[in-house]
Amino acid sequence: MRNWRECLALAAAYAIAGRLGFYAAVPPGNVTVIWPPSGLALAALLLMRRRLWPGVALGSFAINHWFFLSKGVGVGSSAITSAVIALGSTVQAVAAARLIERRAQKMFFEPRAGFAFFAIATAACLIASTAGPLALYAAGRLAYQVPEDLLADTTRWLMRPLEWDTSPGDPRFSDKKLARIQ
Repeated sequence: MRNWRECLALAAAYAIAGRLGFYAAVPPGNVTVIWPPSGLALAALLLMRRRLWPGVALGSFAINHWFFLSKGVGVGSSAITSAVIALGSTVQAVAAARLIERRAQKMFFEPRAGFAFFAIATAACLIASTAGPLALYAAGRLAYQVPEDLLADTTRWLMRPLEWDTSPGDPRFSDKKLARIQ
């Protein structure tokens, strides 16, 4: 019984973090460069072992289903799309936790192991960032002309920091604001 309470608590925390994460979304969609629930899910699975994966799936499904319903998407289409996205989010968190647990003994004590952590994190992020656009494409919410468009959406989060340097006229990233952040 305790496991279900923990799963429901994780699902609620994931959904709340997801609601906050949508503030970083590119209008009018739910595509974000930063998705805090992924980090929350990974931390929960690492701390409590992987037995809480249903909480990740439920939280991801709930926040995405809510989002699509709020945008006027039909219940059936929203449920299927949200389920595929939830599957991607869950597999991402479980895979990352598993790989990190396998390498945790020396993860931060050897320079090569630090690179391994970066590689694991990057590879894991590709799981959910591929499942999301594929689900939206299959549901007819995204119209890709060529496969490169899908690849661009899948890796947009990875390339976003590079775009900041190429837009000097953008007031959101002025030198004064960047100096305050640093």
